[in-house]
Amino acid sequence: MKPFFSIITPTFNSEEFLRDNIENVKKQTFQDFEHIFIDGFSSDGTFEIIKEYQREIGESKVKIFQYPPKGVSDAFNKGIIHASGKYLIHHCSDESFFNSDVLFKVHQFLSENNYDWIYGMVNVIKGENSLGIWPKRKIWKLGGTKIGNYILNFFNFIPHASVFYKKEIFEKFGYFNEGIAFEVEFWLRIKDKTKWTFFDILVSNYGIEETADSVKNRDKYIKNADLIRRKYLNKFEFAIYKLVKFLANFYRKY
Repeated sequence: MKPFFSIITPTFNSEEFLRDNIENVKKQTFQDFEHIFIDGFSSDGTFEIIKEYQREIGESKVKIFQYPPKGVSDAFNKGIIHASGKYLIHHCSDESFFNSDVLFKVHQFLSENNYDWIYGMVNVIKGENSLGIWPKRKIWKLGGTKIGNYILNFFNFIPHASVFYKKEIFEKFGYFNEGIAFEVEFWLRIKDKTKWTFFDILVSNYGIEETADSVKNRDKYIKNADLIRRKYLNKFEFAIYKLVKFLANFYRKY
């Protein structure tokens, strides 16, 4: 029998964070899931940690596949291919469920409401400190409504670690594109063609870092997101997006 959830975790030399990810999955009160790992031939203890988990929980629930590393979007897509669950969530190795009832509450909600995909909130963590909840304001919780769908053209308010997708929407609309900001492209591609909504639940702990590499990647993310929006927005909408972005940067500085 196919599981209700597939949890997809890409790994590459991830032993520093991986045990927290795994422990928070094991603690879930709702256990109808499979946990799929797409490993990029890690050279540290990552593979051994996953094998230990697999021996404890069973090969039917914990599955490992190794491929040469080609980026997060490629690993996400490979996880989708191997997934057999009705709904999928992508959890990177440094992300974890917020508490033990997440899957139980999401299962209950999705069993009562037939959505193609939903998003919730994440607890943003830097080091050992929580920086707050995202998204927090009511306006960012309007996803799936006409207003929310339009706002998403200009501002990404969806944390990827909180999203549950039906597997069939990937089969219908295609998988993630390669490259940075691939989630933004996918959401813009499907938002007007699918039934989706905000679900008021804290789904995940989401860690951020302020390193030279993270700042560099953030700059690349912003540039790629601009290119993606240029593809999906008309000239007037793209001009609005650029104005909103300018004003946001201006007020952030001053």
